[in-house]
Amino acid sequence: MIRRSNRTCQLCTETAFAPCTRCETTFCMEHAPMPGTRCLRCELGYHNDKQVLRPYFRIGAVISIATFVWLFLSVKDGLPLRSGGMRAITTGFPVIDLFILCVLGAVVMSAAVGTSLGYIYRRRFLAERSRD
Repeated sequence: MIRRSNRTCQLCTETAFAPCTRCETTFCMEHAPMPGTRCLRCELGYHNDKQVLRPYFRIGAVISIATFVWLFLSVKDGLPLRSGGMRAITTGFPVIDLFILCVLGAVVMSAAVGTSLGYIYRRRFLAERSRD
């Protein structure tokens, strides 16, 4: 859908083609934001405000570490002292194997929580409209 207006682009003197859907600043065809983005001023504001998520990333990391520590402590007493065989991919000590898996699981879960929070925050930013 092509919108034409009598207004001019904010960055040059060309006729405005489309506004930023968040702040309603008009741009010509060359300077118009790409789909899935906003104008430079809005994007800069988004990246500055993204620092708000940092405590939530830390909370997600603490929760994932606590989850896997609880898993390790609850399972370790039931494991045999030694295991494995000639072709087993193991250290030979199930407790060490479980510890390694719990550390890797905590790292993956922390990254997943951080990525999903960033994704949700970005979707909310893209859905925002002008408040004027």
